[in-house]
Amino acid sequence: MEYVKKLSGMLEIWIWQERPEDSGLLQFARRAVRVLLMTLQVFRGNVLMLRASSLAYKTILGIVPLLAIAFSVLKGFGVHSRIEDLLIKYVSVGKQEIASHIISYISNTNFKAIGSLGLVFLLYISINMMSQVEKTFNDLWGVTHPRTWVRKITDYLSVLFISPVLMMISLTMMATFSSNAVVVRLMEYPLFAQFWVLFNNIIPLMGIWVAFTALYIIIPNIRVKMVPALIAGVVTGTAWEGAFRIYAHLNIGVTSHNKIYGTLAAFPVLLVWIYISWVVLLMGARLTWAIQHARTLSPDIGDEDVSAGVREHLAVHVMQLLSAAFHDGTGPRTAEAISRELGASMPYVVEVLAMLMRSGLVSEVAGEVPAFQPGRDIHGITLRDVHAAVRDDGGGIWNPPGSIQSGHTETEWDRVQQHLSGTLESIRMIHLVDTQIKG
Repeated sequence: MEYVKKLSGMLEIWIWQERPEDSGLLQFARRAVRVLLMTLQVFRGNVLMLRASSLAYKTILGIVPLLAIAFSVLKGFGVHSRIEDLLIKYVSVGKQEIASHIISYISNTNFKAIGSLGLVFLLYISINMMSQVEKTFNDLWGVTHPRTWVRKITDYLSVLFISPVLMMISLTMMATFSSNAVVVRLMEYPLFAQFWVLFNNIIPLMGIWVAFTALYIIIPNIRVKMVPALIAGVVTGTAWEGAFRIYAHLNIGVTSHNKIYGTLAAFPVLLVWIYISWVVLLMGARLTWAIQHARTLSPDIGDEDVSAGVREHLAVHVMQLLSAAFHDGTGPRTAEAISRELGASMPYVVEVLAMLMRSGLVSEVAGEVPAFQPGRDIHGITLRDVHAAVRDDGGGIWNPPGSIQSGHTETEWDRVQQHLSGTLESIRMIHLVDTQIKG
């Protein structure tokens, strides 16, 4: 047992300790292991499982309104019949009755009959569901500020109406390409026929890669880089397709379920598949985050018991960095830039920034990527202000009884607090900035 603990400690040191003399390949391998560990960390405490369960339930409630909007758009282009094929293949896992019922409900949706109020309610349900998905992605990214309702309406409606159009274009292109006279003629050659079969099998998988990548870029309310999203999209998209094929083949003992559930056997099967889909999708969101922040990952990310001392220490350096940037005229800093410059983990930086904003020491600059700058005159900000912003964040108050207030312990406590407050009050942020410049 002692040997295992020693080996585990050595392995942990190898994973998390940076060595400049290591080769590029070794550094890449070390970061890849970190990314894997940070991705799998979401399974600790069943956090990811609970989020996937919640989204699976919300999907059941919101799938018909979402598909109704997509169906109405595709109906205008005359390709709405393809929705049923997609539902049978991916949503209902081959269960014709589920897809038929959903399509029946969608087809019977009369937008003229429900009126403008009903249409608004339908859009609200769709936007609310997508908002819940965004909240989950934001939590995995450590983002504390969701989109405003104006941005939610514009962004989500764009996705709702543009996605069906893109689907229609891709389906039309594939159908046109397949019926092309040259392709039909080339199909007579066995080698090309084999290539065409392989091509047709890869195209749907590539479509899944593109869809997953787009979700990882669009949904979080933070700037997501293309490469991390693409890597996660390919990995989780392939995993999702593999899980789907295995699940469709085994069908989770549907025959035995029929004896218990009868004609309703397809419904629990659908729930399980939606749940599995969300687990894979959320893992990809976490993987995207881990890849994008591979350089600043640390083993204690995700720990709930981060000490107040760590927060206070980081808050001082964040405030100094923002003050120096403002003093030099280099402009606001994004959370990602702060994380990179200080070598601090992104979740810690986001948490500290939220505390400093609540106290008014930091303000957010709106833009495509939110940035941050001092919220007050840096000549008037002291270390006491930063200390109080972190230490006093949150609620709760305790008023000791009179017998305790007059005791020696309370007197000593007040004396220490006054001494600490006086010391911190004497150190202004502008002095730290000037010292850094001179040094």
